[in-house]
Amino acid sequence: MKKTIFPCIIGIFCFCTSMNAQVGINTDTPEATFDITAKNPTGTSTDVDGLLLPRVDRQKAQSMTGVPVSTLIYVNSIATGTQTGTAANIDSAGYYYFNGSAWIKLNINNLNIYNSNGTLTANRVVTTAGNSLSFTNGANNILIGTTGTQGIITATGSTRGALQLNGGSGQINAFVDNNNAAQINSTGNSTELNIGTLTATPVNILTNGSNKVTITSAGQVGVGTSAPSELLDINGRARVRTMDMATGSNFITPVYSDSNGVLIKASSSAVYGGIISSSSTIASGATGALITGMAAGAVYKAIVTVGDGCSYITVAEYMVTNYSFNNNYAIKGLDGLFSNGSAKAPTFTETNRTTTGTTWAGKPTCADGGNSSSLNYTLTMPSAGTINVTNNGNVGRTYNIVLTRII
Repeated sequence: MKKTIFPCIIGIFCFCTSMNAQVGINTDTPEATFDITAKNPTGTSTDVDGLLLPRVDRQKAQSMTGVPVSTLIYVNSIATGTQTGTAANIDSAGYYYFNGSAWIKLNINNLNIYNSNGTLTANRVVTTAGNSLSFTNGANNILIGTTGTQGIITATGSTRGALQLNGGSGQINAFVDNNNAAQINSTGNSTELNIGTLTATPVNILTNGSNKVTITSAGQVGVGTSAPSELLDINGRARVRTMDMATGSNFITPVYSDSNGVLIKASSSAVYGGIISSSSTIASGATGALITGMAAGAVYKAIVTVGDGCSYITVAEYMVTNYSFNNNYAIKGLDGLFSNGSAKAPTFTETNRTTTGTTWAGKPTCADGGNSSSLNYTLTMPSAGTINVTNNGNVGRTYNIVLTRII
């Protein structure tokens, strides 16, 4: 016998809907427009309780038109259709709802920054509401937070805390080691490390919480003072541990201190105390330049020293004028001292205004081969600005000259 019950069920369903405006399945008291109650809400029954939504493939979802917003479907296959248009987000089987322009996947995979990578689609702002944000890996962490009115970024490591900034292959590292030094270094292809200000404000270097060195906006450096008045202003003692000796015809000018402690030279033109020096090694009987480059129009007092391998030393003093105009250059012996001889002072033989012979009497012989005349020599000025020396001894000697400018 044929049974037809579906039209009857529909009729009853429509009647109940029109009377209550709510539909219940497995319940006589629906609590919403459509209320489905599980047949076996508890227990160990193997009966299937649940709701099956329409199951379609991607091509079907992509082909639908006039889809109402909030329509819910289950895509059971992406073997058909393409990931374009309204199906641009359909990349796997799952539940999707329609937002008016495309199907949107329900977040059933619980994707978040803790387990998945992603791409920001717009600017984002994280408001901590007075709390800090910390990225922690064991004893190491990076903390972003605030203390009062301070914004703080803290990088903590068990042995080293460090910050690194990269610009291409250039790097700058700031780090501090546990119970060791703190450092700021540039590396990679960085060409220099600049520390300064972009406004007319000074740069200060502090130790133990107080200022020790200041560089002003004018480039003046103060050590022990925050208000330097010179390019280098030292409020305290200064020490130079190593200083080069001047050689050749370089002008050497004494440095003095004025009443304010400012260092000044005797003269900016290397006169009135300006010093030049030089030395030459000359073979026996030979002549060579002892010094060149004397200032034109200058008057000098010259001191020449020469010794041998037995520590016999001679010191002789001369007056020198150096005027090229009308050949007014000349040299003349004044006095001297011999460390070990029958006569302390030398004998000067003034051949002419540009030639002075210097002889030392009673000079003992020496194991270096020098005889009694081995320290004798002659000074000549072949032209303005130059003094030559002729070795009148029997072995080669090294001659030293220091000239102090008078005028």
